[in-house]
Amino acid sequence: MILRIKKRFPFRNLMLWLAMLFVFSFALLEHVSIPIPAFSLVKRPLLYAGGLCILTQVNVLLKNILKKRYFYVVLVLLIMCVTMVIATYLNPKGDAALMRSVQRLVLYLVELFALVILLAEAGWSRRALRFLYGYLLVLTILTDTLMLTGIVRFNSGAHEHYLIGTKFTIVYLHMNLIVFWRMKCMDEKNTVYLSRWLLWGAAAMFAWLSLRVSCMTGLIGACMLIILLFWQNTGRRETVKWLSSPVNMNICLMISFVFPFVVDSIMSLSVFEYFVEELLGRNSNLTGRLNIYQVFADRMAGNWLLGYGYGSGNQMSVKLFGYANTQNVILHWILQTGVLGTTMLIALLTVIMWRVQRYRLDQTMVIRPLLALIYVYIALGTVEPTIDMSFILWFALLFMYVNGSEPVKGKT
Repeated sequence: MILRIKKRFPFRNLMLWLAMLFVFSFALLEHVSIPIPAFSLVKRPLLYAGGLCILTQVNVLLKNILKKRYFYVVLVLLIMCVTMVIATYLNPKGDAALMRSVQRLVLYLVELFALVILLAEAGWSRRALRFLYGYLLVLTILTDTLMLTGIVRFNSGAHEHYLIGTKFTIVYLHMNLIVFWRMKCMDEKNTVYLSRWLLWGAAAMFAWLSLRVSCMTGLIGACMLIILLFWQNTGRRETVKWLSSPVNMNICLMISFVFPFVVDSIMSLSVFEYFVEELLGRNSNLTGRLNIYQVFADRMAGNWLLGYGYGSGNQMSVKLFGYANTQNVILHWILQTGVLGTTMLIALLTVIMWRVQRYRLDQTMVIRPLLALIYVYIALGTVEPTIDMSFILWFALLFMYVNGSEPVKGKT
C-alpha cells in the first residue's frame, strides 16, 4: 500500500490569511465600539496581531517595496504618516489620547499597505476579494438576524444601535456586500442576466432596509449605487476610464467640500425644500446640518492648519456644534487633522487612483463595482463623514488589484 503524504499548508499562506483577518477586521469593525464599548479594547490587539503576521514576511516586503509600481504610493503614505504624527505632537490641544489615536491610524495604514503589497506579490488579489466577500456575507447575516429578530438589542438612550454600529454603518455594510457580490459574479463570469435580476432584488431589499432603520441617506445611496452599477455595463472602457480618473475623483471631493457653504442658498429654492420635506420627510435644515455648516468656519478659527487632533472629531463636534459629527466628510477630516492632514489624505487617494488609471483597462473590469462604491461614498460624504477605515481599505484593494498578478497554475 502506498501512503500519500499531504502537502503541508505553507507557513506564508497561513500568515497572509491571518493578516487579512486581523487587518480587515480592524477596518470593517471600526464602529462596533458604539454599541459595544468594550470592543475598543480589541482594536489595538487586532493591529498588533496583524503586524506580527506581516513581520514574518518582511523579507518579501523589503525586496519589492521599492518597485516603481509601489514606490510613489508608499512614499506619499509615509509622508502622510509622518505629517500626522508631527501635527498631533505640535498641536497645542493634543493629549495622550489623541497621540494614541494617531498612532493607531498610522499603524493601520502601514500594515494595510504592507499587506496589500504582499498579497499582490503572492498573486492573491482574487483570494483577498473573495475573502472579503465571505467576511461581509457572514457579518451581514449575523447583523440582520439580530436586528430583525430582536434577540439582542443595542440601545443608547433613545437611539437604537446595531451589532456593527449605527444605522449608517448598517447601510454601508449592505452596500459593501452588494458590491463585493457583484465583483465575485464578474470574476467568475456568472450569467449576466441572472446576476442583473439578483442585483435588482438586492437593491429592493437594501431600499427596504434603509427605510426600516430610517436612513434616508441610505436610500439615496442605494439608488446611486444601482444606477452606477448598471451604467458600467453600457460602456465598459469609458466608464472605467471615467471612474478611475483622479481628476474626476478630486472634483467630486471638492463638490463635497463646497456643498456645506452653498447648501443654504440651495435649500432656499422651493423645489429642493419640497424634495427634502415632502418626499424625504426631513426638515429644511437637513436634520441640523445647516446649523453646523453656518458656524463651522467661525469655530475653526485658529485651527485650520492642524485641526483639533485626529480622534477628536466626535468630541469636538459635540462641544463646538452640539452634534456627534460635522455631517460632512471633508469638514470632519479638517476638524480633526486640519488642512494639512486632509491634503495628505487626498494626495494618497489621488496617487492610488492615478495608478489605477494607468493600468490596462481590460484588466480592471472586475473592480468596476468597487470604483462605483467609492463614488457613492464620496457623494454621501456631502452630508455624512464617510471617509473611515473601510473607505481607505477600498483604495488599498484597488492598489492591490492593479499591481497583483495571478500565480502560475499549480503554484501559490
